[in-house]
Amino acid sequence: MIREIVKKSLISGKYSIGYTEHFKQELKNDRLDINDAHYILENGLIVDEPELDQKHGEWRYRVKGRAIDSKAATVLVITFPSRTSIKCITIFKTR
Repeated sequence: MIREIVKKSLISGKYSIGYTEHFKQELKNDRLDINDAHYILENGLIVDEPELDQKHGEWRYRVKGRAIDSKAATVLVITFPSRTSIKCITIFKTR
């Protein structure tokens, strides 16, 4: 499901990807950019079981992959607010 939504989002523009302010700040903190996040969305794997965010009533998924030109594993946390959108919550490098 994730790859289908991402592919349609990035290619056709019919789907949307949203970004929280926290996500944008974490990109800067980890010296990543939006292209890294898109690359992880396109090529990464959902790891672990989804976690319910009680506050917002959304399921959170962890997508693990590597940023462009990076050997460091990176985890991107996303939700699906609707069947046609993805919201990027946070991103961080793992050791």
